[in-house]
Amino acid sequence: MGLRRVEPPVFLQKRNGSQCRIFPIFQTLVRCISALSLAFLCISIATLLRLDSNPTFVSLYENDSVINAVHDPHFLIRNPPSFTVTNTTCSAPPGTGEEGPEGVRALYKIYVHQHDQLHEEALNSVPQQSKSKRRIRLMCMVYTHSNRHDVLRAVAETYGHRCDGFLAASNLTDPSIGAFALTHDGPEEYGNMWNKVQKMWLYAYQHYLRQFDWFFICGDDTYAIPENLRKVAAYYEDTEKEKGPNGIPPLYLGASIPNSKNLRRRFCGGGAGYMLNQQAVLLLSRRILIGECPDAMASDEDIRVARCLDDAGVQCHDTNDAAEEVRFHHLDAQFHASWTPQRVSVWLWPKLQRFHGIRGNQSKLEQISNTSTTFHLVKSKVRSKERDRGMRRYHAILNPELCGSDFVDQVREAALCSAGRQAELQKEWAKTDI
Repeated sequence: MGLRRVEPPVFLQKRNGSQCRIFPIFQTLVRCISALSLAFLCISIATLLRLDSNPTFVSLYENDSVINAVHDPHFLIRNPPSFTVTNTTCSAPPGTGEEGPEGVRALYKIYVHQHDQLHEEALNSVPQQSKSKRRIRLMCMVYTHSNRHDVLRAVAETYGHRCDGFLAASNLTDPSIGAFALTHDGPEEYGNMWNKVQKMWLYAYQHYLRQFDWFFICGDDTYAIPENLRKVAAYYEDTEKEKGPNGIPPLYLGASIPNSKNLRRRFCGGGAGYMLNQQAVLLLSRRILIGECPDAMASDEDIRVARCLDDAGVQCHDTNDAAEEVRFHHLDAQFHASWTPQRVSVWLWPKLQRFHGIRGNQSKLEQISNTSTTFHLVKSKVRSKERDRGMRRYHAILNPELCGSDFVDQVREAALCSAGRQAELQKEWAKTDI
């Protein structure tokens, strides 16, 4: 006859010092619950570690009904689309295309800073920090819609793949142009832009915050020069470092506009695009998450971002260069390079100088910094038959070698021509139906 193992009795200590015996059936139940709890805890920790270490793993959003795969911000950089030469990209003489006669002079003035080592590394691998000198890792984000993916393709072909990371927030995923279906509260329409942009910043905060140093955001009708965005970002970082050993504060860069409801406040206009450093993205996202930047059906996302940051002590930075020339442009190159103070003032420029000490009413080419970063092409020639609004044309003027050596010479001639020849170009441009 075998011997049966007798489990020692288990007692619970009461508050009054007496003991209470637990019967064997309850002992077994307690052990099972403890084992299950421990197993669940281990699985939870392992899942969290996996999510944190693997950016390609899936993420479950609190307000979404579906699970979204995480967008790879390096896909477009590693797989750049070829540049499409359309009917008007290279054929129209410089000064007669979407850029305009003054626009070609403006674009010729801009120096496009060459790709740095970090961008070259991004073509083959995830960017790494340089040990010798800090290099800017730039994430570009564009808000768009599936009905405008033809325009987004022009963005991808021109400047999109020259960023270090790229995300086009859309309602339809297409990796070949960097588009990703990013869900948000409310309908997919311009009047709900604030909810969409909030979701973009939260998505960047959740998935890309440590991968990039700066985050640039704009619409699909804005042409950007990533090389110069990096240059400008590096300049303001260096400026902050010189102020003291306290580190770099949250920075918010763009084209300043006074708030018409409170002229002592200003915001970075969304048309020209604006950029936040890592610290500013962290600040903005945390304020959104705790309800300091309330949800709303609204189109004025730029004003709301500015208010959210301004309430925390971060204001849209003065981004004019040392000569007071403009880097972020509200409209196209032709508009800015032909504007004079004698014309009707726009964007409250006199108030911008009066209340904030920032010049905005410079005349003609003084509007164009040689380190310009963006142009908003929404006001390009209204007769344009091409939906990209001159995106490829601007890229060709800034990179004329794409159209051949003859085009390089033509751009130089148009930009440096005499006043008489400039007047001829003005007439040609005015009557050209492109």
